[in-house]
Order: sequence, then C-alpha cells, then structure tokens
Amino acid sequence: MVFSRPYNYSVAAYYGGVVDALKHFLGDIPIQANRTLSPIIRSELMKAYDLAQKALSNYTLLIQLFNLQPLKPANYTENVLYASHAESNITNWWFLFNGAVFTDGTKKPVNESTAGTWGTLVVNSSDYDFKYFFGFPELPLRYILDWNARPLANQTVVLFDRTGRVFAVIFTNNAGQLVFHLPNLGATANDVYVSWFDGYLLYVLTNDPAYLVWIYQQDVSNDVTQLGDANSAAQIRTYVYPATLTVNGPNGQPLAGVLVQVFDDATKGAMFYFVNATSSAGTVTVYDRLVSSYPGGFLSQLPSTNFDYNVLYPYSSGTAAAPAGSTVWIPVATGTFSIQRGATVPSGAYAITSNVQLATQIPLSQPVGVSGVFYMQTPSGTIAIPFKTATISGSIYIVTSQPIPTSVSYPLTMEIDSVTVNGVPIKLATPFKTSLTTTSLPSSFDLASLGLLAQVTVQAQDGLAR
Repeated sequence: MVFSRPYNYSVAAYYGGVVDALKHFLGDIPIQANRTLSPIIRSELMKAYDLAQKALSNYTLLIQLFNLQPLKPANYTENVLYASHAESNITNWWFLFNGAVFTDGTKKPVNESTAGTWGTLVVNSSDYDFKYFFGFPELPLRYILDWNARPLANQTVVLFDRTGRVFAVIFTNNAGQLVFHLPNLGATANDVYVSWFDGYLLYVLTNDPAYLVWIYQQDVSNDVTQLGDANSAAQIRTYVYPATLTVNGPNGQPLAGVLVQVFDDATKGAMFYFVNATSSAGTVTVYDRLVSSYPGGFLSQLPSTNFDYNVLYPYSSGTAAAPAGSTVWIPVATGTFSIQRGATVPSGAYAITSNVQLATQIPLSQPVGVSGVFYMQTPSGTIAIPFKTATISGSIYIVTSQPIPTSVSYPLTMEIDSVTVNGVPIKLATPFKTSLTTTSLPSSFDLASLGLLAQVTVQAQDGLAR
C-alpha cells in the first residue's frame, strides 16, 4: 500500500447524554406541572415542556440551551490511504468516504472536512474499510447513592470544568447507576455536580433557580470529604436523607387515617411531592413516587432543601338537613421543616412531628341547651358542622359533629337556631349568628357575652318602697 504525506486528524464531539437525559425526564414534566400547588410554576413547566420537545428535534438548539462544550481528544498522525494519493493503480478494493467512491484505482477529489459514511467495522484480513477511532478517557464514577448509601434513582449528573463550562449531562437509573460513563477532563479540571431529580434540566429550560437543588458539588471540599471524590471513586453519596412525619392529635394521641401532604417550598411540589394517609401510629414515611421508585418499592429520600407540609382531615360537606355530602379533605395543620446540606443526620431518619389541635367539646358558661350549625369557610368550600349541647361529667358542653381545627385559621360563623332553658324551648324569631375564626374559638362559650342571653335582675318592693 502506498501513501502520501501524513495528516493530523482529530474530532470535536459533543457528549450525547443530555439528549438521553431530556428524553428520560420529558414525560415527568407535565406530571410535575399537574402536582405543583403554584399556578405560576405550572405555567412555567408547560413552557419548559414545549421547549424541551423543540430541543430534542433540533440538536443545535439543544447545544445552545445547555451551552454544551465539545470534547476534543488528542490529534492522531496517520498515513493517508486514499486513492487520490496513490502512486500507482490499486485494484480489488473500494473505499467510501463522504460520498466519494473509489474503485479500481479511480482517482477522485476527497472532501475531508466532514464525517463520512463509515459502515460496520469488520476486523479481519480481508477488511479494506479503513477507519479512525478517537478515544476519550473516562471517570471511574459509576453510582450515585443517598446519605445512607442506598441507590439514588432519577438524578441529573452534570460535568463542568473548573471555569463553569458544561461538558456532559447524564442521569441515573433505578440502580443509582449512571446510564453512560462520564468523560474525564483531567483531575484538576473535573467538577462533577449532582442535582436533585430533573432540577438542572428545568433550570436550563426555564432560567428559574427554584428548581435547582445541588446534592453533591465536587468543588466543595466538605462534599468530597463526607460524600466521596468523583475523580477517583466508583460511587459517591449525596445529601439526600430518609424522613418520617408523625401526626399527634389532642392530648398527644396519634392521629390515624389523616392525609399528610409534603412538598418542597421553592416550587410548591414540582421538585418534591408526597401525599399519603397516616398509619394507626399516626406516622407516614415520606417519599416522592416520581423519583424514588425501585423494584422493591419506594424509598424515603429527601434532598437538602426547605419543605412545607399540610395535615388534611376528612370532613363531610353535608348538614343535618342534607347529610349526603361528599368527603372533603381540609388542612387542619400546616408546618415547615428544613434539611440542610451537610447536616448531621440521626442514625435512623429525620423525624418530624406535627401536633394538631381539634375542638369537639367546648364548655358552656350558662346552664342552657342550644343547637345549630358552625359554618367553616375553607379553600375547598363551606363546611357545615352541626352542634348541640350535652352534659358530660356534670358540666354542659357544646359538642360538634365534626372537629373544628384550631391550629389553622378559617372564618367561622356560629348559627344558633334553638335554645332550651330549664327544659323549656325558646322560639327564636330568626337564627342567632355570630362571626368567629377557628383560631379565636373561645375556650368556653359565654352566650351572654355573645349577645344571645341577657342577665335579668328582678327586684321586689313592698308598698312602702322597701
């Protein structure tokens, strides 16, 4: 074989993992939009979904959106075997390069500026199809784990260099494994970051940092110390922890069968969302089914960020006159908690406790009987709560058919339609009404101070005015 002068060849290749990552998370974006409690985030996510679809059909746009930098291997010096450089005719072989066909020594111009049609490489003595291969060194990193060294699925892994340029984006499967290996830019150049769920992708698509929760940053020395070095380790841990939430009712007793809703504060549920009923012990194990779904079930895995929660109680929307109302779940307690990056974690899991105050029996100052309805105004509509008086352990109480939450504030109207004094019913011309709030509900009802009953003083005099 005869050759002409040697040529230096190299390629500029873009890491294609960002395409796979965007395809992997694309179907989750509408679900995230549907579950967020924020209309603004919902609208923003649907725009991001449209942009992601456009980018997947236009790789130039995709590279521009992520500002993806090309990977460049070393140059290779090779002797060129093109027929155009042959000193004599070559027979019994052909070569296809960039659409130019060479057969039986025919000499044609060669366009060396773009990729050719390579075909399938066959390595044997009769192979006359010449190819160049350019290798890229790889990082040893293969797995992403949570704080407790359990697999962490559906995470976005980003490779920056130390100047902040992006070279690779990929995701983890439900074994916590990187779907593709990351290139190695060099020990002093690599800067591996892990973002919770699809947060980095949504940040790029929306330019909104609310979605972004970094759970590992290689350029933070404490992360490398506590979680592992992505330059040299096959696996690294992250600031992602298990958590339980326990709901206690009045007198500190566990509140079973209520719903607990947990969501990240920044996006109101787009990046983390959980809802489930408490057990007989009043407890739920918190997880995001969109993120932490594994062959063996769901794992409790929460990123280091701020969270909000609601405790929802089942109310009947019916009244005594129309009792066939449907069940409405109303928040009876709200709260927040925070998981900090690098926080010291209990040996088990984060344990959050919510104490719910519910009023079902309210003392009555006067020895009279009343009945009526409390009307509680909630975001889900008006809840009717019938009540009547009852004697309990020698004291008179207003007893409600459904509890009144005193941990959260709702407008409350008390409507009394029947009064009984010493067993004698007193007819009211119109129902008596007074306005309250659930958090300002008195510890004891004084009907006189409310204006329903008036104290009457009777003074007797004889004929001498004595």
